[in-house]
Amino acid sequence: QRLTGGDPQRVDAVSLLDHVVDDLRVLAEEHVVSVVINAAPEHLYVIENRVMLRQAMLNLISQILPCIYPGEALHVRIERRGERACIELDYRGDCLSRSPDPKDPQAIAQQLFDLLSVSCTKVTQGEGRQRITIELNIAEEQSVLIVDDNRDLIALFQRYLRHQPYQVYGAASFAQALAML
Repeated sequence: QRLTGGDPQRVDAVSLLDHVVDDLRVLAEEHVVSVVINAAPEHLYVIENRVMLRQAMLNLISQILPCIYPGEALHVRIERRGERACIELDYRGDCLSRSPDPKDPQAIAQQLFDLLSVSCTKVTQGEGRQRITIELNIAEEQSVLIVDDNRDLIALFQRYLRHQPYQVYGAASFAQALAML
């Protein structure tokens, strides 16, 4: 059966990366490397198939970790650039000399990224420095309108959804809600 990109959904890319890195901590320790995440926003929502994106990131990072020079770190940076979320993986290493099975760490993950229509590029810099950049589409923020004369209830929903990709609006009456539309 052929793999496809599947149904896209809202994915918190920062949370997904945190989980991927946490899942790979033992592998990083085994190769005497560390992983440092620098996320500009606390949450950054993208529109992708969550399972396949997670699998692609797990695959890519697990292939990179054995290539990194011992004592060095994989720096993972995620930020918003216009309408795109950019994940940059920076490291110093050499997969051809450090890995028992030399191959490009991006090769297998690239197949998954291609299925997802995600841009993934690699740039080799001097002194073994490598940078892989993954670009994803930002998920549009959705609006929620709550009609209730209880302001505390509206404030509760606003607090509950503050880390979700929703803008919460409140109206005390049906007439006020219609005026907001």
